[in-house]
Amino acid sequence: MASRTTLVLDDKAREAARQLARRYGCSLSEATRRALVRQRDAELGVPRKRRQQRVRALRRLFALFEGSDPRAEIRRLKAEDEGAGHDAVLVTRNARDFAGIPALRVEAAGPRSA
Repeated sequence: MASRTTLVLDDKAREAARQLARRYGCSLSEATRRALVRQRDAELGVPRKRRQQRVRALRRLFALFEGSDPRAEIRRLKAEDEGAGHDAVLVTRNARDFAGIPALRVEAAGPRSA
């Protein structure tokens, strides 16, 4: 349950909250709330319920990847992120809009394409 609390921030703390809000893309209040929760977790540890959720998630991941080579899996994921191993073509009526994108194969699909 949420409740309202008023905080008085000095200039340094206010600027820190603004920076966090910009970084997170949220309000000053939400940035301050997130900072408090992270500080609490750093100082006191993660709450028991959250820790149990993390342990269950890790156990599930271990089960999912059982028998897999972790290094090979990481290489495969990195290759996918870099676009390697994909043989895809963008089909568009605006091929000229995509012409400057390196490593992107474009196929014209109509009279508007260049």
